[in-house]
Amino acid sequence: MFTGELYMHYGKTLHINIEYKIKEQRLMNNLTREKLAKNMIPPISSKYLWEIEAGKKNMTADVLRRLAIALNVSSDFLLDLSINNDNND
Repeated sequence: MFTGELYMHYGKTLHINIEYKIKEQRLMNNLTREKLAKNMIPPISSKYLWEIEAGKKNMTADVLRRLAIALNVSSDFLLDLSINNDNND
């Protein structure tokens, strides 16, 4: 499940800003939540999309993939991983 949380991986902190990237891309494409939700195959509810963008709900890798396709970007782009070294190496 993906959400905007911090994860530790080999001494590095990963912060996923996925909810912001989804909303940013939706707005850049002049899409309402309703339109984006309906454009997904199969569609999701606009309420669920709002919950994802608000960071209230997690999503599966499949929903991430379908969102990326509907937004015409890659899943990697939506993940937008920022890596910070906790050990200041």
